[in-house]
Amino acid sequence: LSGTLPEAWSSYASLWYIGAQRNSFTGTLPLSWASLPSIRAMRLDRNQFSGTVPDVWSSLSNLQILYIDDNQLVGTLPASWSAMTSLYDIFVSENQLTGTIPESWTTFPNMKYMRFYDCLFTGTIPESFNSMT
Repeated sequence: LSGTLPEAWSSYASLWYIGAQRNSFTGTLPLSWASLPSIRAMRLDRNQFSGTVPDVWSSLSNLQILYIDDNQLVGTLPASWSAMTSLYDIFVSENQLTGTIPESWTTFPNMKYMRFYDCLFTGTIPESFNSMT
């Protein structure tokens, strides 16, 4: 599959899973998806998405799984994503992401898996990651 992902999916109030991995989708990650009230999992990995990671997705309070790895995303990881308190599995590897891993990400209460490899991050892993349970 190719093309861009539809902004209109944001009107599907019952949508809880988007599996669009391993395709040739392009364009940016839809900002309008921040209004998906029931979304639990998004598999958007292994495509050709570009642009920045949507800061507005921090409103996805029910999101548990987010895979955006192996794309062409740039910019920094939003500190505001720490508001996604249901998130327990996030893969951001193999992108052109820069900056540091936000200190606020150590407050995810349910986090089990994080993958950050093969990006352009700088600095160190925040010390407070040692106290995550």
